[in-house]
Order: sequence, then C-alpha cells, then structure tokens
Amino acid sequence: MDAIVSATKGYSGADMKNLCSEASLIPIRLCRGTNISNMSSTDIRPINKDDFLAAIRLVKATVSEKDLTGYLDWNSKFGSFEISETDINN
Repeated sequence: MDAIVSATKGYSGADMKNLCSEASLIPIRLCRGTNISNMSSTDIRPINKDDFLAAIRLVKATVSEKDLTGYLDWNSKFGSFEISETDINN
C-alpha cells in the first residue's frame, strides 16, 4: 500500500477514481478470448497490488504544482483547517 500512496502524491479524487477503475479492469482484460457473458464473478481473479502499480503507469496526476499552490493559498485565506506544502510532501 505504501508504494501506491507514494506513487499517487498529487492525485486528485478524480485521478484516484480513474486509477481504481483502470486497476479493476486489468483482471477482466486478462480474460480475453473468453466469452465473459457466460462467466461468473468468481471466474475473475481479485484486484491486487500489481494491478494498481500497472494502472499508475497509465493514469497520471492532473493537478499541477500551480493548481496545488492556488489551493493552498485559498485554504490559508478561507479554509477551515491548516495544511501546508510540507504536509502534502510528506
């Protein structure tokens, strides 16, 4: 799990959703040549860490450093909790 956390720094919630969607499709894609309409859910292997690591190569963060700086600035003026760049980078 630590490898996934480290590799997804800067990912937005939407990026994480896309990552999970991509990882979930990998076991299904491995069923190529099989008529999946006749398969049950138990015929498809569970998602594992390797699926997430493979998906990370395809799904990239969409939040730029400039966006992140803007969010931090907005939060310092109007936010309800304290957060700093150090918190984000750790």
